[in-house]
Amino acid sequence: MATHLFYLNRGQRYIYELLPRKCTVIGARRLGKTDGIIGPYLCRSVTLMPRGKSAIYCSTLKQGLTRTIPGTIAAIERITGWKHGVHFFVGCKAPKAAGFPDPITTPYNWEHCIHWFNGHVTHILSQDIKFSANSLTLDSVIIDEARIIKKKKVDEELMPALSGTPGQFIDCPLKKSVYITTDRPLTREGQWVLDRENDATPEIEAQILELIRERAYLIQKKYPRRCLDANLIEINKLRTDCHLFKEYDTIENIAIVGEDYIADMKRSLPPRIFA
Repeated sequence: MATHLFYLNRGQRYIYELLPRKCTVIGARRLGKTDGIIGPYLCRSVTLMPRGKSAIYCSTLKQGLTRTIPGTIAAIERITGWKHGVHFFVGCKAPKAAGFPDPITTPYNWEHCIHWFNGHVTHILSQDIKFSANSLTLDSVIIDEARIIKKKKVDEELMPALSGTPGQFIDCPLKKSVYITTDRPLTREGQWVLDRENDATPEIEAQILELIRERAYLIQKKYPRRCLDANLIEINKLRTDCHLFKEYDTIENIAIVGEDYIADMKRSLPPRIFA
């Protein structure tokens, strides 16, 4: 499969390089949360956990099918070159002719699933369908537009399913990972997302960054492969205990949205909403 170059802004790339097991991002509109955070994360969950099981959790099924999923699929096609109907199938199991492996645990109903080329399956779940995560065993979870997600449902329905496939992906830093993205919450309902900052691990974040710098040095100086492998093992161990909490505004994505967009929003929006 061909290697594709793809653009990430500074904030998106920071998350991509750090690769924490837990990530909470509060980002302004047009930051590129779906395109530069959810898309790359799902790519890596799929690639690192073949025949595993992930989920995208949305406030409503309609939101997931009309906004989150199309945006995520577009991001993945841009990043990887994978194509719908060739490397993955949405809303159905891949036909036998495609030669895709089955997931370790095969869904009975594929209507709200994505079947990937390596047998990984992604479930599209929503809080408006009661117990949509019931009986699932998930290896990774994306929660989109978390400011309108009810924390009680996350705690009672989704998180118990994030138990990881038994005996699989033991050394994968993304096993039992959760990535949460949202606009800034403006109501009490979304306060739980802001409260996640209390569980952030900046000290582990700093250790990972130091090891990533060390890795760049080892590569530059052409150290033997065993040194690189040992470095990566250390990084991945730290990643499993890392919770990254970040807040980014639209300026982070200025190269894509342009200065005119920022100026137009400042003129047309109430100051509180613009801020």
